[in-house]
Amino acid sequence: MYETQNKRVIGHLAKADLKSKKMGNLFIAITIILAASLLMVMGLFSGSVKLDMQRKLVSAQDVIYQNVNKEQIGNLRQDSRISYMTLDKLGQQMEVDDYIIWQVYYDGSSETIKTMELVEGKLPQQEKEVVVSKAYIEKLGKEAKVGMKISVPLLSGETEEYVVSGFIKAVKNSNLYPIVHSKAYAETGSALKDIRYDALAKIDGSTGMSQAEFLDTVRDIGEQAGVPRAQVNENNHFRETLPEGKFTENTLTMAIIGVIILAAAVMVIYSIFYISISGKTREYGQLRTLGMTRKQIRKFVRREGMILAARAVPAGILLGGIVSFLIRPGGFSFTRAAVMAVVAFAVILLTILISVMKPAKMAASVSPVEAVRYSAYTGESGQKKTARLQRKITPFSLARMNTARNCKKTFITMLSLGIGGVLFIGVMTYAASVDSDQYVRTGQFQLGEFTVSLSGNATQTARHGAAEVQLDNPLTREVEDEMMEIPGVKQIHKIRSAYVSYDYKDQARQEDMVTPFTKSEFSELKECLTEGALDYRELLSGNQIVIRANDQVEEIYGWRFQPGDKVTIHYYDGEEFFKTYEIAGVVKGFKDGLTDGWFLLPQQVLAETLPGVDLTDTFVVETREGQRDKVEEPLGEIVDDHPQLSMSTLRQQEAQSRDMWNQTILILVSIVLFIICFSMINLVNTLISNFMSQKTELAMLQSIGMSGKQIQKMIIGEGLILAVGNIFISILFGSLAGYGVCRLMENLGASYMDYQFPLMYCLVYAAVVLLVPCVIAFFMIRRFRKESLMERLREV
Repeated sequence: MYETQNKRVIGHLAKADLKSKKMGNLFIAITIILAASLLMVMGLFSGSVKLDMQRKLVSAQDVIYQNVNKEQIGNLRQDSRISYMTLDKLGQQMEVDDYIIWQVYYDGSSETIKTMELVEGKLPQQEKEVVVSKAYIEKLGKEAKVGMKISVPLLSGETEEYVVSGFIKAVKNSNLYPIVHSKAYAETGSALKDIRYDALAKIDGSTGMSQAEFLDTVRDIGEQAGVPRAQVNENNHFRETLPEGKFTENTLTMAIIGVIILAAAVMVIYSIFYISISGKTREYGQLRTLGMTRKQIRKFVRREGMILAARAVPAGILLGGIVSFLIRPGGFSFTRAAVMAVVAFAVILLTILISVMKPAKMAASVSPVEAVRYSAYTGESGQKKTARLQRKITPFSLARMNTARNCKKTFITMLSLGIGGVLFIGVMTYAASVDSDQYVRTGQFQLGEFTVSLSGNATQTARHGAAEVQLDNPLTREVEDEMMEIPGVKQIHKIRSAYVSYDYKDQARQEDMVTPFTKSEFSELKECLTEGALDYRELLSGNQIVIRANDQVEEIYGWRFQPGDKVTIHYYDGEEFFKTYEIAGVVKGFKDGLTDGWFLLPQQVLAETLPGVDLTDTFVVETREGQRDKVEEPLGEIVDDHPQLSMSTLRQQEAQSRDMWNQTILILVSIVLFIICFSMINLVNTLISNFMSQKTELAMLQSIGMSGKQIQKMIIGEGLILAVGNIFISILFGSLAGYGVCRLMENLGASYMDYQFPLMYCLVYAAVVLLVPCVIAFFMIRRFRKESLMERLREV
């Protein structure tokens, strides 16, 4: 065949050949569609989440410069990098019964930065006008009307009467109700006049910055305006919508998932082409006899792959685009979708070219002589001859011989199935090993189900805050005994902290806490040491102090506590006094979640510094198993009897934490199920191809006495051999992978991980994998029986 005269012939032959094997082509097309759609969804999902958030934050501030004075406000207004700025004042919060009120001032007329949404009436203008939510009026037991008067308690014990000029949109499922005042009240009103403004700003060109550029810009603006780093509060939700500007863990995770998906697609497409070409060896030999060159044979096979790609990839891209839109409508962008479609098309095209490379080479290597002698029954060449002169012939032994005759094809099929199975078992091992109860127990809830601590009202009204409240600490032994008498209470854990302020670098009288540690905890403390050196006897001298959470310090202030430096701590025990310490060392991971303070001292030293002061900060109430619900109501009644106390419950954070965990597992399982779909397509194609290539053999076996039931057993046996091999690979390597991930997570500090073998999921997976060959065999046998024995024998 002369290439110059027959360039179009190869294309025509490829199209005609595709029409002759619709079943195999259908499997390849489904694989390509799944791969393309999943790549589209993965490529668009991360960007759509960020774009959706960016669109939602279009009327939110990029950064808040907190607690600024008039000079700093003036400096900020003069900075050309700030495109828009508005002011607010956030007063103190006050607990009233089961809800909290918050005295604030917002510039409600601002449209560029919307701080509230007016739904009825007008914004407050006069000093005694306010806007509130209708939900707050309902809490007062009144009918919400514009112009009504309300009395609002203040932390001073007084009440003020306001006129409601309008209503704002309430935040769902929140017990915090803002009382929004006018500009006039913000300047002269008793609840806000002594509080500094916060400056909410939009940064010019911020949406085009990277995260690092954005942080550098907002911090430099603050520095130029004289605003300390600690008072620069960037909007992290907005920052996370910006490109990270480097190769991150998120990017790496998405890349790994993408590679796994493409590897699964390559395996399936390769397997299907391999099986197809193995069954068409005679046809390729005939084409070679007619004059087709090896190069043309390879081109012929590649052309088939390209035709299938041209038909299936657009469908996959369209499906992926639709799914992406349905997942996150607010973050869908046609421009991004078009770019991702081009990328997905190129990647899938390359995937197909790689997939057909080996089968094309194999097809080109077939000589006309080999093709004439080839039989599907002979399988791979080079097989060793057995020395056994006779063997027992059963349906299952025949199935085993059929599987063994082409070990390469069997191995590829098992490997393809195994990839999905290993990932599935691995993910389910991870999911089953998470202790859901421990997962939601963050912070002080590590110790129990309820926390009872000093009330915000009490600490805010006291001149010296929580330190003053602790002088007459409401967390008394009597209250503890009363709680212990509640049926179902197992233990009460005490958390102690001294409320202080400190001077270090640019921070003066910055509020914080000193947390005590005991001698028995010192060994654990030393294990957490990252900088400096610790000696317990030196610490007992009262001249040294230990720092924790230095990474958080650096994130907030831009500097770190350095061992050897001096830090001044201001105490209050009825009189103010201070003491200067040398920083002995820095620890990481000690008492995380149980305290928020930077400073640690030996319990003995702190007791000597504040003699007679009960430093109990929180009671964490641990209940007996199954008794939590019975404890909550009587515990709440005790807290209600002590106005200086407030209670939080584990129940309040369980729903949110479990929803987040379930969503994470759902995403992982969805991706794995996609990959398992590839594997199942390969299994189904292999079983059908094997059956079709053995039709004449089966007819001959039936003609010499093999029954239809025995043939059915043999076909099912072939499928079960593949299925059992897959189950073995999946459970063995999947369990090892899951175990490895669990141990890794434990080493990284995930205390909620406790390795559990996912027996139920393994049984379900095994049942599905074993069922598929049986179902395929059932339908193939039905089709087989529709043809008479003579018709099938004529095909020999």
